[in-house]
This record gives sequence, C-alpha cells and structure tokens, in this order.
Amino acid sequence: MFVAYSPEFDVSSCGRSVSEASKNLKDAMIGFLESARERGVLREILEEAGYSVGETGNHQLHAPKFFMFEDTMIPLQYA
Repeated sequence: MFVAYSPEFDVSSCGRSVSEASKNLKDAMIGFLESARERGVLREILEEAGYSVGETGNHQLHAPKFFMFEDTMIPLQYA
C-alpha cells in the first residue's frame, strides 16, 4: 500500500499504487474542501493552511511558499 498525505490540510488517503493513492487523495481533498465550504469554514481552513484568500467576491487564491520538501524512510520493526 502507498499513502498520500497533504500536510497543509492533514488529509491522507492510500492506494495499491502511487497513482491510485494520489487519485484517492485528490478525491479526499475535494470532499474535505466541499464539506468545509458547506459548513462555512473554508476561508478559515485555507488561511490556517497558509493560503491567501482574496476579498469577498474575489476568488483569487494564492498558495503558500514552501522552502523545502523531504521524503524520509524510517526503518521500523513492528512485529
């Protein structure tokens, strides 16, 4: 299994391949953001995640600037 994770929104999903995990994460993100919009908290969630949101009526969304990403494998014995 592969896990796909969005740290900005703390949303994750998984799949039997990288592409399936990525597709499932996209579906999970769409559901998460649609639910936030319906509850009236989308703007708050976006701003908390570092996005800049335009004024009311202005639908411009600016992503946060990241300075580094790193994937790390950690050997772990769990059995």
